[in-house]
Amino acid sequence: MTTKSGHAAMVEWDKTWRIHHFPMWIKKALRTRHDYKILNAEISRELLDHWGSVKRGGNYVFITQPYGERDAIASRFAQELGCDFKSFTPGPWSGGTWLYEFYPPVDMSS
Repeated sequence: MTTKSGHAAMVEWDKTWRIHHFPMWIKKALRTRHDYKILNAEISRELLDHWGSVKRGGNYVFITQPYGERDAIASRFAQELGCDFKSFTPGPWSGGTWLYEFYPPVDMSS
């Protein structure tokens, strides 16, 4: 774990960090549904904090790091996107955050 916090900690943790970036597979999933209901006020308010993407293997995964555990809403978000996720604590942003990584479905990788 780094002694840095915030954006500097993210860059040190993973050089592929892209702040406020939605990977293409999430954009495609949202367009396919023809709506943005997935990103409703509850999900935006409760889950999206210190978010962006990092590269895992050949694909970008979406990450977010809210303060405190948000497993239930992360699970709902993943279910609505049709993807898998993992959670880790503490997140690299700071000691009080939880890191959620959302992985692209096999048919939407990129």
